[in-house]
Amino acid sequence: MTHEELMMLDQCPRILAWLQTHKGITQMEATRELNITRLSARISDFKDAGYAVSYVWEEHTNRFGKKSRYKRYFVSDVA
Repeated sequence: MTHEELMMLDQCPRILAWLQTHKGITQMEATRELNITRLSARISDFKDAGYAVSYVWEEHTNRFGKKSRYKRYFVSDVA
């Protein structure tokens, strides 16, 4: 699927399409790559629809030398 085709999809299908080729998704990836600024709301939609959602905390040192933590979400079909 091309980036243009992906961008034409609604947000939840775009996230699922992303997860088919990537290992999880973070808020930064959702914003930069998929133009989705409220990933946590879409994750809630997945939970409400019966998907199994999990996450891991990841840590990164930013350009100022400070550590920050963020979640990488994983979505699977069966809850």
